[in-house]
Amino acid sequence: MTIERTKSSPLNYQEPREVRKEEGNKEESKKAELLAQQRSQEREALQKQTEATLKELVQNDDKSREAAKITGMGQNLNLLA
Repeated sequence: MTIERTKSSPLNYQEPREVRKEEGNKEESKKAELLAQQRSQEREALQKQTEATLKELVQNDDKSREAAKITGMGQNLNLLA
């Protein structure tokens, strides 16, 4: 008497290789998709941070230039006096 490998006998049941492979591929696809989403979010956050930093640097540079102009004007007045 042989025991058939069916779902009714879960002790000896093994899914066919193709089914197991497909499930493995589905799991890998889900993991890859989640990883891609995570990386996309990280890229967006980094992009926003970079833009904010650049904006701050430009503002600081503008302030420095304005201060240099004012200082330069003061020096010119001292030279005239």
